[in-house]
Amino acid sequence: MNEGFVYVNKYSKNMIFSEEEHMEAKKILNALEKFSTKMIRKFADAAVQSVEKNQKWFYLGQFDKDDLFENVNVHYLLGNKWRSTLSKYYSANKCKTVKERIEKCIKTPKYNNGIDPITNQPYYVSIFYYKSATSKFKNGVMISRDGIEYK
Repeated sequence: MNEGFVYVNKYSKNMIFSEEEHMEAKKILNALEKFSTKMIRKFADAAVQSVEKNQKWFYLGQFDKDDLFENVNVHYLLGNKWRSTLSKYYSANKCKTVKERIEKCIKTPKYNNGIDPITNQPYYVSIFYYKSATSKFKNGVMISRDGIEYK
């Protein structure tokens, strides 16, 4: 194997990175894209169920600290700790967070431009990945329907 290779893009000109780091970045990006897609696919059904149950918010997924997705820790994906690694190899457009990817999809005409049709309030995506003693919400990806961004 090579000691390193020269990877040229407009974001990191002529910097030398290891081939292993590049493969790790590729693995993380694939997991990030698949994870976001999985969450987006759950959105419509979860929103309908939340209307039926008259809930203010709903989860697209709940996760423990040790859960894996495509051999990448979900806590790592939700916490955006991957950003520095990916930004070396990919443009800012590819380095969007799970929250940004879900919001981009929700704010399309397919989902009423990000507005809940019952409450007429915008959907807000909240990511919880650190549970403390005072935390009200479980770790996971949550969407609010009541126009409040929970943190």
